[in-house]
Amino acid sequence: MQASLVKFAGFLFNREQGTLSLNDEFIHLEHQQSKILSVLIDNKDRVVTRDQIAEQVWQGIVVEDNTISKAITRLRKVLNDNAKSPQIIKTIPKKGYKFIAEIEPHVEVLSKPVKQEPKFQFPINGLNPKLVIGAVVLLIAAWVLSDAIVQKQPPQLPSSISRPPKPISFREGVELNAHLHADKKRLIFVGDTDQGYGVFTKNVGEATAKALVSLTSRHVYPKWLAIDGYSFVYSDIDAQGQCQIYKVMLETDSRVQSSVSIASCSSDEPVEVFYAGDPVSLFWSDSAGSWQQTLQDSRRKASPRNYSNSKYQMPSPDARRWAYLTDTADGTLITVYDLKRETTLLTKQLPFVISHVKWAKNSDALYHLGEHPANQLFRVTLDGEHQGEQQLMASTSVGVMTSISDVQTENSIEFVISAVDLDVHQMNQGVESKLVNSPFSDYNPAMAKSANQLAFASKRTGSAQIWIQSRAVSPYQLTQFERASYIFDIAWSPDDAKLLVKRNSSLHVIDIETKKDTVLPLNSDTKVAWQWLSPTLLAYVDTTSQSLFTFDTATEDTTLLRTNVSWAQYHKGFWYLSDADGNDLYKFDREMVVQETVSTALRKRHWLVNNDRVYLVNINANEPSSLAELMKDGEELLVLSGGFNPMSMKSAPNGALVFHRISRNEANIYQLKLN
Repeated sequence: MQASLVKFAGFLFNREQGTLSLNDEFIHLEHQQSKILSVLIDNKDRVVTRDQIAEQVWQGIVVEDNTISKAITRLRKVLNDNAKSPQIIKTIPKKGYKFIAEIEPHVEVLSKPVKQEPKFQFPINGLNPKLVIGAVVLLIAAWVLSDAIVQKQPPQLPSSISRPPKPISFREGVELNAHLHADKKRLIFVGDTDQGYGVFTKNVGEATAKALVSLTSRHVYPKWLAIDGYSFVYSDIDAQGQCQIYKVMLETDSRVQSSVSIASCSSDEPVEVFYAGDPVSLFWSDSAGSWQQTLQDSRRKASPRNYSNSKYQMPSPDARRWAYLTDTADGTLITVYDLKRETTLLTKQLPFVISHVKWAKNSDALYHLGEHPANQLFRVTLDGEHQGEQQLMASTSVGVMTSISDVQTENSIEFVISAVDLDVHQMNQGVESKLVNSPFSDYNPAMAKSANQLAFASKRTGSAQIWIQSRAVSPYQLTQFERASYIFDIAWSPDDAKLLVKRNSSLHVIDIETKKDTVLPLNSDTKVAWQWLSPTLLAYVDTTSQSLFTFDTATEDTTLLRTNVSWAQYHKGFWYLSDADGNDLYKFDREMVVQETVSTALRKRHWLVNNDRVYLVNINANEPSSLAELMKDGEELLVLSGGFNPMSMKSAPNGALVFHRISRNEANIYQLKLN
């Protein structure tokens, strides 16, 4: 199911571009719908749970079941599918959804790539040379034909920006509402402090940030005012509960020189203040209306446009245009008004809800995010032959885009990407410590037998990759998987030379030294409890047959060890096996002779053994997850509670345990180069 073009029920789905067509007619497909469809196709004829959809589509953001149900309903509507008599997506009650349409044969024909599109790579290793030559001839013919067609069509805007966004803030916690100085060197933003919130400043590319003023709320929007000095304005609530607009002057070393209130606003929360025009004027909206105040003489008047039914208003940088948003039954309506001509320049209906737009530096375009949870940034052209057209500028699989900053230059745009922060922790002799701490999702750790190396999955570079941390070197990326994915399991070989990695439905054996990636000829969807028995021998439990098997990576031979097994772990020369019902836990020797009954009260709970101690994982929807040690008398001693992923718990040397914990939400500022 990994082909970039998938044909089913007459539809042609381009997975890479997220587009859908029927009989050569393109159908609007939202980014969220594209991701859900891709996940379902990846798991054709298999049930995809709501948790799987939430993990792969919403990427750690907590969503309600109703949100997923509505997303599936909208996708069915696009596909003209019926929930009662489905032909494409079938609901499996109390379990999830299944893609049931037949995948039709489809030949992917290469057309001439447009500028900034990814290049086609044709694999020829192991192929018949005659077939390769024939294919090349066909591809050249298709290339020439497509070139002729392209020449007759009007020029198209590039579909995306080739350079990915990069983080320009690095503090832990939530960082929002960035504003880049016009000199392109200095950043101002809102961040967390020990006492609450504050306005910070830093140089782009540097890690250290300096706190300037304290705030009462995260919902504050500081804005630089001029290029010849470092002054900024922001709104906040004062000690008397009054909304104030402040102007702050900085010295060259980023120390506050002065801070004065320059206006009061009728609001019980901070307002976003914009500035535009010559002379510079401040614009804001509050409960009393929309206002314009010149910065030089503080004269205030009603702003040029005041739409009481709009939820967001913003003047253009040249103060000649006005953009505002209105909620509709179908989503959000963007309206751009020309103040000079007193006419509506553009109305654009979006099929989803957005909270804000931002102007391009030259006032000739607007930027907005995709459907929440947003993973895409778009540009809407306002002038010329492409007026009203959307251009995809950036997308991310790191987290969710939450807000766009005011565009200060023609060369870059800044925005916030929020993500759930997962950090790797260790529990050793009752003491918990943090092994890996970053603003990215680092999860499913595995400690080497020597305890000198830690492997973990991370989305630091956008897609899920394996990273290695050791005492000798800084963390480094081991794998180069091609597409965004989820890493379900990691296991070290006994000699610490290789890693077994369960990625999506595939199994990889990665050589630590050479980084060679060997894909095993096994589908891992129904296989759990992966572990190494020797440098070439693996063991796993097949959940369909409820049996324990071994697999030899050298000979690719599979051997049945025992039936009636739901989970297994080999520990210090003994097998620990729970029965198919998940209620009884037994200890066996190598010949599969029962040595003792460990527990008859598992109650289908997950368990693991470390240093001859048995641990039970308690998962209850109404209580925090917990880890308990099973004592000899059957009592359970609480070891760990709340905030950790129970299924990430792994044994480590010397009786320690490693796991990943949800620390807190992270939000970092990213920058996209526009040219």
